[in-house]
Amino acid sequence: DKTKASWTLLTSPFEGVNTGVLECMAKGIRPLVHYYPFSEKIYPKDMLWHSIDDLKEMLQKPIESERWRALVEEKFNIRTMGKEYCTLFEQLLSQ
Repeated sequence: DKTKASWTLLTSPFEGVNTGVLECMAKGIRPLVHYYPFSEKIYPKDMLWHSIDDLKEMLQKPIESERWRALVEEKFNIRTMGKEYCTLFEQLLSQ
């Protein structure tokens, strides 16, 4: 398929959990995420870039499609996310 992407670039310095990035990761597409506050709590540090030089270096690394797919399946599946949301809501309601 000539239209298959090999990477996705998130340039926003202010994000949350970006579903577009997660969807790409689930397809095995390399995530290149601009660092923003707390992004390291969502993505592994080796997926984050601070500068263009970081970005260039990341593009030289091997593609790890299976790792990215596994991360989405493990950390962002509906059960895990549902539990985290419920915990957050309970904490907010108890304040």
